[in-house]
Amino acid sequence: PKLAAMMRRMQICKETGVGVDKVVEEIGDYRLPAAEFRVKGDNMQVVLFGAKEFSAMNRLERVRICYQHACLRHVQGERMTNMSLRARFGLPANRHASASRVIKNAVDDGLVKVFENGSAVGRGASYTPFWA
Repeated sequence: PKLAAMMRRMQICKETGVGVDKVVEEIGDYRLPAAEFRVKGDNMQVVLFGAKEFSAMNRLERVRICYQHACLRHVQGERMTNMSLRARFGLPANRHASASRVIKNAVDDGLVKVFENGSAVGRGASYTPFWA
């Protein structure tokens, strides 16, 4: 904490806890696979991946992107939708079924949930991380 405070005063970093949000946002802007966060004892390791097409990603990679996208949208005061997830993956509008499958998998895995706004899963639905 003392080192972080000193680095903040030197304007090298911030103590506000926005680092992970910025990383997730930048990764999304470049449409890269989601980062993998690993906890090892008292340490955290972040693994960043190179570019990969949607069709080359496996289920776990797609669900990780969906979850992190939902988290980022939540901290930005917004909710994830099929449209926002398609944009995150760089998919055209006619690929809405692909995004819906990813969302369904993330819901089934308990990582995202339907936002309680009266909309059912499907057209017009929005989603939040499970913890929101």
